[in-house]
Amino acid sequence: MSKIKMVYDWCGPLLPIVNNKINPDFIFKTVLDNTKNITFPSYGHYPGPSILMFKDMEIIPSFALKDNDTFIYPITNPESNGIISGFEKDNINTFFNGGRDILKDTNISDNILNRIRNGNGYLMMQMTGESCITDYHIKIVHSYFNEYQIPLNKIIYYISSVNAKELYKDYCDKNEIRYRMTVEVIEWFDYMAGVYIEDYGHLLPKNKDYSKIEKTFLCYNNRWRSHRACLYTIFYKRNLLEHSYFSMSDESGFIYESWADFWYSKKNGRDGGEVIGHRLDVHYRDIWHLSEQLPLVIDPISDNATKTMLILPESSNLHHKSLISVVTETNFISNDVFITEKTWKPIGNKHPFIIVGPYHSLYYLKQKGYKTFSDFFDESYDNMTDPAERLLRIGELCSEINDWSDTKKQEFYNQTESITKHNFELLQLAKLGYK
Repeated sequence: MSKIKMVYDWCGPLLPIVNNKINPDFIFKTVLDNTKNITFPSYGHYPGPSILMFKDMEIIPSFALKDNDTFIYPITNPESNGIISGFEKDNINTFFNGGRDILKDTNISDNILNRIRNGNGYLMMQMTGESCITDYHIKIVHSYFNEYQIPLNKIIYYISSVNAKELYKDYCDKNEIRYRMTVEVIEWFDYMAGVYIEDYGHLLPKNKDYSKIEKTFLCYNNRWRSHRACLYTIFYKRNLLEHSYFSMSDESGFIYESWADFWYSKKNGRDGGEVIGHRLDVHYRDIWHLSEQLPLVIDPISDNATKTMLILPESSNLHHKSLISVVTETNFISNDVFITEKTWKPIGNKHPFIIVGPYHSLYYLKQKGYKTFSDFFDESYDNMTDPAERLLRIGELCSEINDWSDTKKQEFYNQTESITKHNFELLQLAKLGYK
């Protein structure tokens, strides 16, 4: 039996180029200028992680495809803001206004499209830099391919969410969908963290020293999201900000004119702000004060590209000046467990952590072999399905930890070194699974 072919419209001397029409002049110049081995970037114009998971497949240009070949035609999400902008059509309701149609944004031929519909071809959607597997996202994707008359069982949905297969099965089961997409998972940020440790690990500080600890918590926040706004408010009301390195931008990047405007928005209220505001007796004067404090800056790094580098060799060394990282992951409200660079940063810096993420975030980390800190503090927040209650419990936990005596904090620091070392060494190996 012949190998399944991975089909690209343009195959360069080193790598093929994604089947998306994005700035072709730049693509050709970049590929032709490369004379050395390429480390796969997390985004861009290279084929992305499909080659990592399907490395045994034969890569061919589309013009070389034969009638009896079984093949996959991959499309890589070119947007960093999510899936929906790539699925825009006039007759499909979506919430982004990208005005784009992801299939029309390729050079896919009628012949290949027809073979995907009726023959031995498959279309692979690579969404590895984003997390899009909620019921709403799935409904949009299904509707899109139905519009194109592509059977769902001819779609490979390739995504980074660690529990994507479970969430998709649950959606199809409850909606009695018989013919389904094939969902494949590659944890792209996990892989890239291993790459960054290999490339930059020598820059990370080698020796830790409890006497250097200045604050209990380290909490990075850039883009405004409801769980980050709520945590900022919780830390303020519990007098934890003064015991934390806590960053927060003064710009939302969205439609909100101010932080107060964001806090009182319907979305934030619905996503936990209303419950938390009531439980902690948050008044307008509190929100005004919090807004006045922004931006909260805790390191000298200003550009977003460097901020999101997976294992950051920071000049400010905040992981060595704080006891525990409080990680505000990308997702929190949904059950879509999408583990990003935010979690890998403390692990790469051998730092204990509390995860402000979706239900069962710690559970899935432990499934991958990572160790957490239940021997030292209560991690039952990970089992709480209600997001507001989970966030309030995390606030209580942080207060309890902050109230530890200095002796107990030092014991925790010393006794968790074996755990953080184990986690670091496991992350070092992350990329090996894709070689």
